[in-house]
Amino acid sequence: MMTSIGNERGFSLLEFVFALTIFAVGILAVTNMQVFSGRYNANAALMTEGALLAESKLEELMTLDFAHADLVDTDADGNAGLEDVSAADHSVDPATLNSSFRVYWNVADRDADSKIVRVIVTWRDRLLPKSYFVESIKIR
Repeated sequence: MMTSIGNERGFSLLEFVFALTIFAVGILAVTNMQVFSGRYNANAALMTEGALLAESKLEELMTLDFAHADLVDTDADGNAGLEDVSAADHSVDPATLNSSFRVYWNVADRDADSKIVRVIVTWRDRLLPKSYFVESIKIR
């Protein structure tokens, strides 16, 4: 004969399954957030490295003499060629860089005493082309 104890406390199996389901959904959401966070952190690291390469190359170019060979508009395309990576005036040998990055720079003569120098860094992030550029004016 079974006797019933009044005020039994505890969880039923159904309540336990519901609680476990809610917990599992929460854990999956946190895991998904971690995956995306890692992906975006990697993208930010590439963008930072690209910006650092561009800024350091521009700093190097700004220290050169006004008539230096690296500050010549080799294809005489002026301002129209500042964005042109395929026919850039100059580039860095890729063997000296991280293999993901390419550094190019174009020069345009503004007048007899000033030039525009644009440094462009390109790379691929998950097969998508990315780029970063920085520009400055070199005064004689």
